[in-house]
Amino acid sequence: MKKLFLVILLISIPCFAEEVPGYMRVDVDKLGTQIWFGATHNYKGVNLASDVYMNSTFSELDIGILINLRKNLAILPMIGVSFDFQNRNIAQHIHQLYIYWNMLSDVYFESWEEIFVELKKEFKPSYFYNRSILLYNLTPTKAIGPHVEFSQNKDEIFSLVYGGAFNICYGKSNILRIVLGKETKNKLGTSTFGKTEAA
Repeated sequence: MKKLFLVILLISIPCFAEEVPGYMRVDVDKLGTQIWFGATHNYKGVNLASDVYMNSTFSELDIGILINLRKNLAILPMIGVSFDFQNRNIAQHIHQLYIYWNMLSDVYFESWEEIFVELKKEFKPSYFYNRSILLYNLTPTKAIGPHVEFSQNKDEIFSLVYGGAFNICYGKSNILRIVLGKETKNKLGTSTFGKTEAA
């Protein structure tokens, strides 16, 4: 319980410093409702990025460096650790790489590369996860494109989802993303996949 208190305290302290770029994000999918908070602090020219992810009694803390390779291309390597508050232990450490690329004025590409290293036997084996999305801006407030994600352990690809994504702006700096597709590795057969994300 003390660990949970420390995480909540960290994100609830008022900030009196200069403006820091940040975001709040909510995802809803088969894992339930997940809440994210993130920010990027500039320290002597270095962009330190961090985020906190919460899902019921499970939480994750990540930190990394945002690297702008050029004006329209950025990468974000991160390292993270996850906490299982119900069983009061550290569940995973996570190695991550995020790629953000405005390829053209109306085309955007985003890719997540994550390695989850499980630290407890009761969790599933360590695995690699990828999520990639390519969006075309239909209008300044709407975008559409393909979405693919898969999970692979040392033996097999145990989840493979493909489908489409749709973005719509909800006011200034707010986006609602709806993802629909098919899970092709479900042992019970192909199933419909759904996800909503708001940031």
